Amino acid sequence: MVNQRENTDRRKFITFMVLPHNSMREVFRLNLPHWLAATLGVFLALLAAVILVLFLRSAYISARLLHYYALQAENRAQTSQIKIFYEKTKELETGIRELEERDQELREILGLKKIPVKTPARKAPDLSDLPEVISQNIAALNEYLAVKKADLDFLKEMGTAITNKFNYLPSESPVPGSVWSRFGFRVHPFTGKSTMHTGVDIPIWEGCPIRAAADGYVTYSGWANGFGNIVIIDHQNNYRTLYGHNQRNLVSSGENIKKGQIIANAGSTGLSTGPHVHYQVEYKNGIINPEPFLNLNIRSASRIIR
Repeated sequence: MVNQRENTDRRKFITFMVLPHNSMREVFRLNLPHWLAATLGVFLALLAAVILVLFLRSAYISARLLHYYALQAENRAQTSQIKIFYEKTKELETGIRELEERDQELREILGLKKIPVKTPARKAPDLSDLPEVISQNIAALNEYLAVKKADLDFLKEMGTAITNKFNYLPSESPVPGSVWSRFGFRVHPFTGKSTMHTGVDIPIWEGCPIRAAADGYVTYSGWANGFGNIVIIDHQNNYRTLYGHNQRNLVSSGENIKKGQIIANAGSTGLSTGPHVHYQVEYKNGIINPEPFLNLNIRSASRIIR
């Protein structure tokens, strides 16, 4: 009866034993009632569940934070790139302003009328709306470049036309040196009478190369009494030039000539007091003063092109 009661009491408890490694020590026993053991088990299970939930939540928050920080870093990098891009657009605008200045210089060289400087409209920077600002600025630059391309095409066309016209305009001195005897009435060195000097005389050494003042073709190459050996070039624009007192002519009638091409050697043939070149310019069969046509450039030539 006593054993049965003891067995019944044991069933009401759960015993936890801790066995030490040292067999000499006493075994630790803990007897807990069933209800307390169950309660403790439920508590431990809930605690483990809470810890697991907190761990998962912490891991989720950590992952979100890492993603947030990564986005912030990416945003900073993009903002930096956008600012750099904005600075590049400003540099491009500076280059465009320089292009406008070159445009004005070219117009001045070509003798064309200057036009008002066009600058692309640019919105003031606003960091909160920088991508939109850049987009608008780029659109304005593209529009400006389209207009400028048309302007440059026009300048190229005009420049080509003016250059071609300039090439056929007497604009270079046939020889180096200064004018000795000018255009107009003078005392003739042989007759002593006042006569019309139809060109300018430029003294030079014997055999000096004589160069054509402009493109054209040779209408005459030969002897012409008082002028000795002469070369006459028609420039196909109502202008003709004559080069006299040559030692030797190097071109023939009908030959096409380029500006600066050597056409003769200077001499003292005909009625001459010494080696020089008699340079004469005719326009529409009338003789004009050749001095304004000595050593011209496109800019200066544009003032006298007829």
